[in-house]
Amino acid sequence: MPASHQDELIISVARNHRQVFRTNQEAYVGREGNVRIGADDVNLHRVMFVVWHNGSTWMIGNKSSYLPLTITPNLQHSHAVTTMGPKSVTSLPPGESRITFSTQTRSYTVMVLIPVHVMNRPSKMRAVSGDLTVLPQRFNEEQEQLLKILAKFQHNTREVPPVKKIAATLGWTDKKTNQKIERLAKSLATQGERLFKPYRQCVAEYAERTGWHNRGC
Repeated sequence: MPASHQDELIISVARNHRQVFRTNQEAYVGREGNVRIGADDVNLHRVMFVVWHNGSTWMIGNKSSYLPLTITPNLQHSHAVTTMGPKSVTSLPPGESRITFSTQTRSYTVMVLIPVHVMNRPSKMRAVSGDLTVLPQRFNEEQEQLLKILAKFQHNTREVPPVKKIAATLGWTDKKTNQKIERLAKSLATQGERLFKPYRQCVAEYAERTGWHNRGC
């Protein structure tokens, strides 16, 4: 079975030297570890830090009794720098991280990589046929008043009266009523309703069909 993106760890202590570790292996970094660094630096611990897998993620432990470690993820726009004090333990983030520390005479950098498989988006969406998705229509208070009145006229008489009578029923001006009816009709058209004139008839038929005559005024 191929390894998953969290199942291996790659450590680099020099540009052309990489070591790969699996989840059943531990990486000991130091003068006498299985990842050798600073072999001639007597101020560096024989094991400076250890990396292991705990069953779900990669962990790092600072084995030093007095030297801190700094972990800097190599991610664009990332500022998540972690400083590990002596004897502390933390998890390593996926991707590449730079681990730095210093002795009295030398500074060290160790690169640690936990490969991450990135799911790429399709470069271009395939065109699809069929009707557009229709979202539920939302109405404001005045639109609801208009729908209820027009639905009742349509349901009770099968006729929609002139704008003047609709305006008088609602207590609106003729101009306001005309504008409200036209805007509502055109809004319904964007949701797939058939648009036709007179707009008051268009809105009334929709209102009755969708049950607005059964709603209280």
